[in-house]
Amino acid sequence: MQDPHLMAFGGTSETSTDNVLYSLKMLSDGSLQFFHENGSGSDVAVTTDSGVLTQGDWAHVAATHDTALDQITFFVNGAEVAKVPFNGDATGGEDAGLLFGSFDQSDDFNGLMDEARVWNSVKQNVKLQRIISVILAVSYTHLTLPTSDL
Repeated sequence: MQDPHLMAFGGTSETSTDNVLYSLKMLSDGSLQFFHENGSGSDVAVTTDSGVLTQGDWAHVAATHDTALDQITFFVNGAEVAKVPFNGDATGGEDAGLLFGSFDQSDDFNGLMDEARVWNSVKQNVKLQRIISVILAVSYTHLTLPTSDL
């Protein structure tokens, strides 16, 4: 397994306007990594233990960044697999773009993605377990859903 990005919001140059504001990738050892950049491309990253994912197995993967608690929580198939401290704020990113399954063409995701969702609020594992089974209407065009529905 390579180290592909599942999703990233950022640019590919090492300038502050292209900084990665958030990224979620899976590493070759089956771990998940969340990172962002601040300053002129300084990476701030946290990684789960290895083996939370198995190559070739479908999994629902989620990560929440709770800025009030300064932590990242990782979930696989609705179950919490890691909760880790994560300090610092992403900065820059004015020229960032949202990418799924790709980032800089050297670590593209090689596989299939069923759905990708970006939420504007922190989800707990109970809500994530319900979200896994929610099917979005084809006509729905927003990247975020009202949290009152879930």
